[in-house]
Amino acid sequence: MKSTHNYNMVTSGKLVFEPDNVTKKHARQAGWKRTAVIMLDEDISRYYAWFIRKRYNIPLSEPFRGTHLTIIADKVPNRFQYDWMHTQYNGKAIEVEFATDVRTDGHHWWLPARCVEAEDIREKCGLERDPFFAFHITIGNVYERYVEHSEYISDLIVKYGDGFL
Repeated sequence: MKSTHNYNMVTSGKLVFEPDNVTKKHARQAGWKRTAVIMLDEDISRYYAWFIRKRYNIPLSEPFRGTHLTIIADKVPNRFQYDWMHTQYNGKAIEVEFATDVRTDGHHWWLPARCVEAEDIREKCGLERDPFFAFHITIGNVYERYVEHSEYISDLIVKYGDGFL
């Protein structure tokens, strides 16, 4: 499917295979789930979180792993190929394009992103080029007490389109 986003920003980050477990869920799934993320500049999510708080009065929690783009968070069909990719690409600088049109579902806020090299890495690991949740940079999650307000803002965005942002 052709994207409607304008990927007008470019940044780069470091590809990290098997980042530290930072949640109980990740620890429970560590036996079968493989993970690779591109660690990005923290200022990206902090800036957009500031923007959302200033514009909509919605404070967001910072992403658990910091600013990143997840490229693999799956069971990989070919563990040998994944391990080989890990040795070849871990620590490599990867360029990421992202759109500045902030998105939300009322609970999470993010920026759409794309990265052809990340798609290639997924494919070489035996996965689909596109992940189940499209590539994105998480800005933050809404604190429980602000969810109703954030959902209201989300509904306005859906009703009136991107122009509301």
